Amino acid sequence: MAIKQFPDFTKAVKAKKFAKAYEFFLKIEDEFLFHALHSLDGPTDQQLDDFWNAWGGERYFRLEKKYADKLEKWEFAFVTVQHHTLPTATPAYGAAMSGFGKKYLAEAEFVELHSHNTLERNLGYSMQACNYVLTNLDVVAANWDKYLQWNVKPEKKTNFEYWNGEKNKAIEALRTLDFTGKSPKQVKMMLKEAEARLKYAEAKAGKYKNADDQLLYDETRARIDQALQDASARQGGGDIPKLDELRIQATEAKRTRRGNCGENAALTFMFLYDMGVRPIEKVDSDADHGFVVIGRRNADINDFETWGPDAVVADSWAQGLNSGNISCGTYGGGGKNIKRELERFLGPSVLDVFHREDLTVQQKKNPPKWWQWRKKR
Repeated sequence: MAIKQFPDFTKAVKAKKFAKAYEFFLKIEDEFLFHALHSLDGPTDQQLDDFWNAWGGERYFRLEKKYADKLEKWEFAFVTVQHHTLPTATPAYGAAMSGFGKKYLAEAEFVELHSHNTLERNLGYSMQACNYVLTNLDVVAANWDKYLQWNVKPEKKTNFEYWNGEKNKAIEALRTLDFTGKSPKQVKMMLKEAEARLKYAEAKAGKYKNADDQLLYDETRARIDQALQDASARQGGGDIPKLDELRIQATEAKRTRRGNCGENAALTFMFLYDMGVRPIEKVDSDADHGFVVIGRRNADINDFETWGPDAVVADSWAQGLNSGNISCGTYGGGGKNIKRELERFLGPSVLDVFHREDLTVQQKKNPPKWWQWRKKR
């Protein structure tokens, strides 16, 4: 699809009226193509809601069949125009989009104007990764229901994770009962109460263990554990390289399309790693959450002040929990901004929680510019 076939579009681009050019672009490709994301200044909350509704994006991203042949073109178009970054993966539907995107960037002089804008590039990469996990793979987090019931009274909670946690607490309480100075009658009563608590929690956990829970906890993680053991045995025992561990997690989560934050982070990391994005890292927090960071400076990961202005979080789990709101899964602009978003998402306790590094893949010395790298691909 050559740009010069469309004089109104070409005229707008050459006049650097990019918002107007984008409107023409939408009409050229598809009347539904990103109709809710028509502004280069960024979508409003209502536009985002309209967009996800158009995708058929309910909490679990069950896409309607009528959008299946447009999904990858939509994402390709958005990343190209909104983030001035040409995705490395050609859409399965509409191969001409790749050539069209290159012409768009070249004619609009986006490469020259925005090649230095690493933050925009990293935001584009994050969005691609999160959307790949949540839409292309359709991954469901078994514990989303737990976090959607955060304000529900304990006795009203209907998710497996909460009651499984109560079961584990009951087991620990039973194991650590202190009978010092207690009479036989008191000991019997204490045991009866502790066992009743355990039985109640076990019954609740069993009742609310749904198909997603079974696929993740009983199948996916069991296969991950077995694969890790096999990999360790092949190398003579001990821990396997972290990259291999993440690859195994991602492979099994991709197979079952189930995964909590850890599996989501592994899928996101491997997508970016295989696409050649650097630097990236998979991190965990003591607030029981894992995610991926793109573009952080090679400094103290426990000090947000040193993360640099181009650091971006890629968190498909949080984006999925929040019904596709990309501001929950893709955000950045440096350590301070990321810290603020983490506090909003994880709560004030994150102020006292630093992140420990799991795996970092740094950029090579004197790397090619991002558009040069794509040419080599």
